[in-house]
Amino acid sequence: MITGVMAAVPMPTTNRATIINTREFDSADRTFPNVNTAIPARSVVLRPITSPTFPKIGAQAAVDMARANAARNGLMERMDFLCADVFDLLTKLAEQKRGAYDYIILDPPAFTKSSATVANAIRGYKEINLKAMRILPRGGYLATCSCSHFMTDDRFRAMLADAAKDAQVSLRQIEARQQGPDHPILWNVPETDYLKFYLFQIV
Repeated sequence: MITGVMAAVPMPTTNRATIINTREFDSADRTFPNVNTAIPARSVVLRPITSPTFPKIGAQAAVDMARANAARNGLMERMDFLCADVFDLLTKLAEQKRGAYDYIILDPPAFTKSSATVANAIRGYKEINLKAMRILPRGGYLATCSCSHFMTDDRFRAMLADAAKDAQVSLRQIEARQQGPDHPILWNVPETDYLKFYLFQIV
């Protein structure tokens, strides 16, 4: 199972949200999905929850905590919860009819922490982005990220272009961002330039 991914999936017919977690992460980090924040109808959110310093808990335990959080906020009737492998999940969603979801956010962990594994990482990033592009309808939105220093912006953009070509879609860039000022980029320390974020409309 790939680690580092969490997903919230409001289902297309019911607008219910399914929380999907596939990694072990740190309980003390407390960076759970804010269930009071409106999630766009018919969307998929895949994001990591990480911290390097605290004891870890399992994926199912994280989902259980998210379920308890939803219960405290009175949202149980609008949400479902599931542990799943993101590659298997996206494969299953891609096999369904295009247009089932309007908005997908891909925020995986670093697929590579070494220059020796960049090629494998590119394949992994391309797989999830390609499947997301195939799931989305024309006019849908894709937010996609990479937090690996070794997956440079040039490599990330080239991967996205290849994925779009294979998915037979065009990408209209809405926004591009990097990490916030609390994670400064030092020009003499290349490892500090690590985060890529793009928001596209599928056209």
